[in-house]
Amino acid sequence: MPRETNAAKRERAVEVCERLNRRYGPVECFLDHENPYRLLIAVLLSAQTTDAQVNKVTPKLFAQWPTPEAMAGASVADVADTIKSLGFYKSKAKHAVEAAQMIVADYGGEVPADMKELVKLPGVGRKTANIVLNVGFGIVEGIAVDTHVTRRTPKSRSRPSRICSRSCRTSIGNRSTTSGSPLAARSAMPANPSATSAHWQTFAPVFEWCNSFLQTFLQKSLKP
Repeated sequence: MPRETNAAKRERAVEVCERLNRRYGPVECFLDHENPYRLLIAVLLSAQTTDAQVNKVTPKLFAQWPTPEAMAGASVADVADTIKSLGFYKSKAKHAVEAAQMIVADYGGEVPADMKELVKLPGVGRKTANIVLNVGFGIVEGIAVDTHVTRRTPKSRSRPSRICSRSCRTSIGNRSTTSGSPLAARSAMPANPSATSAHWQTFAPVFEWCNSFLQTFLQKSLKP
């Protein structure tokens, strides 16, 4: 059998992703948000915390400080008291207020839609920035995945620096917009694949493609 070309693999992977999307539907970000500012704050709060826990505190948080301008004028102690049910609530409150102050002072009250600018905000690294860009603006700068995806990727000599691990899942991407990563397809995987093995064999190629893609991505990222 002739070896399959990379172009053919890509076409097959896209087709599988489209089938998954049709069968299971898009998987949205689990964090409740209405705009990029609220998404940014919610993702900041989600570190070492479940999305469900964050969604319990954000209604009250955003009722008190609904905009960057309002958050920028908030007391860190008051914000901390509002989110104290979350882990690391003191540092998260500090980052939320400081990030809002910077958004107001340097970006006219609008969350920047740029990776280099986002990571300048207090408490925002590439992981958070990728979520905000992808979910908030439809911009794909990197791959945001669950932590177990990073653990399952092939071992490397150095820690992957550009595989961004977050709990927020995005829709399975499509050919034109790639609004999410094919890796999001894993959220649709049945708990017991053998129970639907005949059906699941149809989608097996996408996971092979994802593994191949991650290996290539890691190799490029780790080059000096």
